[in-house]
Amino acid sequence: MISDDTFFLSQLDNDFDRSYAHLTTAMQGFLRGWNQDCGKKAVVDKNRAWLHAIEMLLHIEPGAKLIVCLRELGQLYGSIEAQHQRTITRG
Repeated sequence: MISDDTFFLSQLDNDFDRSYAHLTTAMQGFLRGWNQDCGKKAVVDKNRAWLHAIEMLLHIEPGAKLIVCLRELGQLYGSIEAQHQRTITRG
């Protein structure tokens, strides 16, 4: 959303390094604030959307580690088929 904001884009045009540093700091604060309630060193977030933003995550939190669980193709097919059988329209 920020990358489409005309005000922010003009700030990047005027002082890219400073504006980018502000954006990075803001995102670091958001990430840390979101997870501060847990009081743990590690946070498990099962949202797969992080894979789409891994470059951003590693930029704002270079020590972040992602564990990606993979399933065998047969297991995926079985899950899809089971869901299909539960939702199939019977006529």
